[in-house]
Amino acid sequence: MIYFVSCNKDRNILLGEDSRLYPILYNDENTVLFNFMGYYSIGRQLPFLTPPPEIWYGDEMGYITNYPKVLQSHEAWLDIMRIMMADYYGKRVVIVTDLDSDQVASSVDIILDYIYKRYNYMPKIISTLDDLLEPVEDSLNDPFGSQVFLMDKEAFVKETVDMNDLEKNMEGMYDINTRMI
Repeated sequence: MIYFVSCNKDRNILLGEDSRLYPILYNDENTVLFNFMGYYSIGRQLPFLTPPPEIWYGDEMGYITNYPKVLQSHEAWLDIMRIMMADYYGKRVVIVTDLDSDQVASSVDIILDYIYKRYNYMPKIISTLDDLLEPVEDSLNDPFGSQVFLMDKEAFVKETVDMNDLEKNMEGMYDINTRMI
């Protein structure tokens, strides 16, 4: 599952509205943290989802119209696929952001809309540990069988995996029948 969680200006809490949330997420081996315009340096940055200055500092209507175009770039697609692939591999994906900023919150809404339209998948915004532990309706959250996701996954792997390294790592590996691969 993919979650968005806001930074909290209270350093005793750090994320959301629950002081238990950050330690649990940070110490969980199954959690991958990303950062989208959060004001704490928690998680791996998603630089290509960040709006360029000419859009960020423009008027609100221009922003709402032009930011979705940023998400259409190849680099932004790579950032989205890093998120989606972490989820595909069974990780809990948490994107740290700043939902107190209206413009960042608007950006998150646009990203949520993009992911939903492209993959029929709805990430969840959380603020407490209870939100994190609440069961999610699976009918909206299984993008991995969709044709678009399968095509994107194949393209992403081809672009990001060095086939020579993959072949080197396979040397000496055996298949299930103990035959050399």
